Amino acid sequence: MQKCPRNTRKKAVTTTLHAISRLLLPLLIVAAWTACSDSAPLPDGPTAEVKIATRAGTDIPYPILFYAFHSETGEMAASTQASSADDAISLSLPAGNYRLVAVSGVEECSYPQSPTLDDLIRMPETACTTRPVMMGSADVSVSQNTTTDITMYYSVAAMTLTLQGVPQEVEAVKVTLADLYNAMDYRGDYSGCATATLPCTRQAEGEWTTPATYLYPGCSQKLHLSVTLTRPDGSQTYGYTHASNLKAATPYRLTGSFQEGFTVNGSLSAAGWEAIQEASFVFGLEENGTPDSPDDSEGEETEYHETEILPTPGSIWQGHFVADTLLIAPNEAILTLLSLKEWRGVKGSDEASNEAQALVDSYTEGEWSKWSIPTAEEARRMTQELAGNSKLSTSNTLLAQAGGAPLADISEHDDEGNSVRYLCEGGSKTFYWYASPSITATYTNRTYYLRAVKHIRVKQSDNNP
Repeated sequence: MQKCPRNTRKKAVTTTLHAISRLLLPLLIVAAWTACSDSAPLPDGPTAEVKIATRAGTDIPYPILFYAFHSETGEMAASTQASSADDAISLSLPAGNYRLVAVSGVEECSYPQSPTLDDLIRMPETACTTRPVMMGSADVSVSQNTTTDITMYYSVAAMTLTLQGVPQEVEAVKVTLADLYNAMDYRGDYSGCATATLPCTRQAEGEWTTPATYLYPGCSQKLHLSVTLTRPDGSQTYGYTHASNLKAATPYRLTGSFQEGFTVNGSLSAAGWEAIQEASFVFGLEENGTPDSPDDSEGEETEYHETEILPTPGSIWQGHFVADTLLIAPNEAILTLLSLKEWRGVKGSDEASNEAQALVDSYTEGEWSKWSIPTAEEARRMTQELAGNSKLSTSNTLLAQAGGAPLADISEHDDEGNSVRYLCEGGSKTFYWYASPSITATYTNRTYYLRAVKHIRVKQSDNNP
């Protein structure tokens, strides 16, 4: 680790980027930013020179854009970019607190030249790109000796699709994926909802493929995929609705075979990004050419629990706190319950142990067991529903009435003096209980708070409108 000389008033920031592994693409990039100063803070007015040096392997997706945002206002303080690993870059920043953000793979996207933290990186009209978008961030104070590690994650899912046995008379094939986010801000939070169109070309007799294509994750819990075949006498569409949507940092490799309808069996291979998932897709054509109905038994709770009214987020239902409500029919919904219990001082997961998972695995609340750690997407949905001063205050009042622990907002600090962050994504990431949750990776030298979630499928009683 670099040591900062005490007799200098300059702040040196060193960025080291290296690929952890290589399969389809570099899978993880770690950036270490070291901000150095002597013990006394800089006075108002003068600026400090922040030097950035990049060192990386040849496969890093350059250019990498670097931004420093004021922590309090979200306004950009400075920016620069590295076009290659050999670039030496410097920034001048006054003393203060900043959010450092590194972004790459956005050449096909649209974004402001001088963004704020809330500005958006938008997908093109096709809602997909040929380069993966990556982002990493860290909070840093340029007033004392500071070392901050930034881990850049893929902000997108990767999709490749091969269709085999396509009739020879087919002139064109179009593949679309619906219900995907189409924008992401510089905090890493997604927004918008769009349908992506994947380019599909004929490779050999009866075989059509899409190249590796990158998409933001799903904006709903289900993925709607359709394949349109164009023949001289017209077009036909084959569709499927899957119970779960795309997730960031996960490559999806699907292979379909045509037999008057598509059967697509795919391994959702993590290829070092995330844990491997298995899925089976069946395409069939109804008379009107619309997608088939989803198999509701896959990926969701199948047992209904009757209720007089459908609970809303931020309410108490049968003694449990409802953090999110997803309508799946006019009188049906999937509830996300948030545990009344809160754990503190919990370490993030690593290859050796997962303290958070062990805690939720053993947790029961009332009649229900089998709780889980929130996913990053669930963290975003819950904070959108419940964060903010008035909403959080109301939620904490209800939690107290149910005998639960209050939620900590972004202004509160843990016993180590850090802003309170909650674990998500299997214990590998954390978030603020705030309208912009700022989801980032865990650090090995600190601990976090934890709440568990439970999904319950409910149906409004027939004698209620």
